[in-house]
Amino acid sequence: MSPTPKYRSTNGQQAQSPSQTTSAPETSVASPATVLSSASSRTAHRKAITSELSQNPAGGAPKKIGWGSFSHRKQQVLTHGHSHGNDSTSSEITRSARGKPKSRQTQNTASASSATATSENGSRIGVSEQDFWAELDTRVSSLAEGKSKGRREPTATDGSNRTSIDQAPRKDEDGSVHSQNVALHHPVSDNTRGKERRKSRFDIEDEPASDQRTKKSKKSARGRRVELEEDWDDSSSHRWERKKRLKAEKEARKERALREENRAMPIFLPEYISVSNLAQALKQRPDQFLVDMEEMGFENVTPDTIMTGETAALISMEYGFDPTVDTGSQRDLKPRPIADDVSSLPSRPPVVTIMGHVDHGKTTLLDWLRKSSVASQEYGGITQHIGAFVVQMSMGKRITFLDTPGHAAFLSMRQRGANITDIVVLVVAADDSVMPQTLEALKHATSAKVPIIVAINKVDKEDARIDQVKADLARHGVEIEDYGGDVQVVCVSGKTGQGMPDLEESIITLSEVLDVRAEADGMAEGWIVESSVKQNGKAATVLVKRGTLRPGDFIVAGKTWARVRALRNEAGTELLEAAPGSPVEVWGWRELPDAGEQVLQAPDEGKAKTAVQYRLEMAERERNSVQLAEQEQRQREKAAAEDKVAEGADDDSASEPGILYQNFTVRADVVGSVEAVCGSVLELGNNEVRPKVLRAAAGQISEYDIDHAAASKSVIINFNVPILPRIKQRAEEAKVKILDHNVIYHVVDDAKAVLSGLLPMSVTYRVSGEADIIQVFSINLKGRVFKNIAGCRVRNGSIKKSSLVKVLRKGKVIFDGSIDTLKHVKKDVMEMGKGTECGIGLEGFGDFLVDDQIQTYEVVKERRAL
Repeated sequence: MSPTPKYRSTNGQQAQSPSQTTSAPETSVASPATVLSSASSRTAHRKAITSELSQNPAGGAPKKIGWGSFSHRKQQVLTHGHSHGNDSTSSEITRSARGKPKSRQTQNTASASSATATSENGSRIGVSEQDFWAELDTRVSSLAEGKSKGRREPTATDGSNRTSIDQAPRKDEDGSVHSQNVALHHPVSDNTRGKERRKSRFDIEDEPASDQRTKKSKKSARGRRVELEEDWDDSSSHRWERKKRLKAEKEARKERALREENRAMPIFLPEYISVSNLAQALKQRPDQFLVDMEEMGFENVTPDTIMTGETAALISMEYGFDPTVDTGSQRDLKPRPIADDVSSLPSRPPVVTIMGHVDHGKTTLLDWLRKSSVASQEYGGITQHIGAFVVQMSMGKRITFLDTPGHAAFLSMRQRGANITDIVVLVVAADDSVMPQTLEALKHATSAKVPIIVAINKVDKEDARIDQVKADLARHGVEIEDYGGDVQVVCVSGKTGQGMPDLEESIITLSEVLDVRAEADGMAEGWIVESSVKQNGKAATVLVKRGTLRPGDFIVAGKTWARVRALRNEAGTELLEAAPGSPVEVWGWRELPDAGEQVLQAPDEGKAKTAVQYRLEMAERERNSVQLAEQEQRQREKAAAEDKVAEGADDDSASEPGILYQNFTVRADVVGSVEAVCGSVLELGNNEVRPKVLRAAAGQISEYDIDHAAASKSVIINFNVPILPRIKQRAEEAKVKILDHNVIYHVVDDAKAVLSGLLPMSVTYRVSGEADIIQVFSINLKGRVFKNIAGCRVRNGSIKKSSLVKVLRKGKVIFDGSIDTLKHVKKDVMEMGKGTECGIGLEGFGDFLVDDQIQTYEVVKERRAL
């Protein structure tokens, strides 16, 4: 007999059975371990129990029972055995719980042979081991927790977390089975039945999740541990998710960095750039950058080497950059395009420039015009430093006269393609006619395509030759009206005022024919006439050509800009605006502009600064381009020299024997002066010596010019440009000669003297004495050495011991050397005169014969000149 099982109450304590029962044979009871460790899967258990319970031996309708009904049937077997005398059902449930389903015949046989016991109410229950149900409940609870992670157990009526084993199916009179709550000590009331009968965690609808967990269990041990360990708290889960997120972000950053590394970084390069600046732009060390360039194939590279933008772009691509050669022309200011219909624009005063030789009365003519202007306006004298002024003519026409400060400004304007003046009045003196500077002014006016009016001045003089002046002008290409041309000729006198009204009329007539007009609105444009530093700041005279200039406007001229602080006319009166054709003095410049620069108005300060910065960059690029050209020239010269050395040839004298070259470096104030100086110097020379200009540019002498001149043995010509003290000191240290002049004729004279110094000296041989040999005798020197001495009689001149000597025999020179001894009797003498006799011993010669002649001579070297 097995011990009587102890029943579990609702509070989890054991309770004694109301009556003892006889247990079934030992073979009919399976241990909890056998039930739960069966080889059959949970699906097989469910199907077996469902098939057995759905047969319903009591004759009721088959009913599908889920995992939740298993707990009810288990409690029914535990408490009542065969419900209403049905032993077969109890035996089937017991065998199903053991995981060993059998056929129906086997089940009935086992059920008939099992021992039974009768309870107080007449029911029969199955007998099991004492701890079977306690261990089964523990196993079921553990299995439920493992299958539904995070889900709580259904609570019992007393609030304790325990498996629902108090529910047992009951059989109604019609044979249908219903579940009911069964408690050992207190039955569950009907009003809590629905609450206790919750959805079981073992119902069929939970199968997909169970199957899914089975599939996921095939993952790695680490992943399975993360999914199955339900004791992980929320913080651990968050840490794991955060770790995965950080790892993903790190991988993403690496990918982005790799993409950015592979992507070329854009870089903007100028048209010309030095190696040092390129290394800085590419963020490379200069010394390592030079090594890299040599590895790329560049030779003789220094930090100051200038390269083109295309070459720099190819180098930058080697460092992973996307280069773009930036010309930046859109940053500069440009004048407005000319209107299509100029006739619709308002008229402006014509600009008249008076040019000519300074000794031909140009200043006197201007003074007369100023006096007439001041007298008509009835105010005091005007400033002489102003280079432009407006004159109200007697006919009511306003004319702007321009006194350009020398030819340099006008030439600079012409080089920029600007017609700053509308009419040129060429002043020619009647007593001096056409001079070289007159022709130069005529050349400038013709090049600028400006109409000319010839004013023959000083006609009041007695020696005036008006017809000769006209003939000279016609001979130089001026088509005057008297000779069938269209150039007006007016005879005037700036001193007496003779012919001045005719000159005014000619100017007005020509201006009406030209019909000069300009826009009065829009951005202002003009030209710098002159500039100077005054007590109140930097000022520049601006001739407005288009638009209207007002105080507060931003203007740009050359490489500087200004915010117009004040506008003043030639009388010093401040103006509110300057219309086209008006010369005004502008104050407010950051730096002093150069004469001849174009003035353009900017919309704002930022645009003005941008334009100036661009022009400075362009100037730097131009200097770099010059240096680049010089480098290329030096490389070509070096390569040519190496080729000549390899071929065994000489320098330039190989192709032109006997020709020497003198190198020059030319610096002048403007480009026109540079051209004039170069042309004058290159005209010098002959078949023995010639000049060669290696460098020529406008501007001051630089340190590079000194170094280049020292290396190439050049002479620097500085024309009309001041020399800095440090440049002079450096030239003295380098022993470089500088020809500094303001007059081109002086430059030509000094250059001619330098070339003359290269000419070979003029050598002449002058005979100083002649003597005839009348006797030859031999004297004994020390050590039995004998020497022949020529006894001579001086026939012409004098014989000097220091003179060179020739020995002639029958008119042919047999010896040319020097005198060793000169004696009179036995006394050494320095000179013997005509008619005297003496003994002459020559150095290295003693083969004298009677009647030979001895001549003494002197070599005279004289410097030649071109």
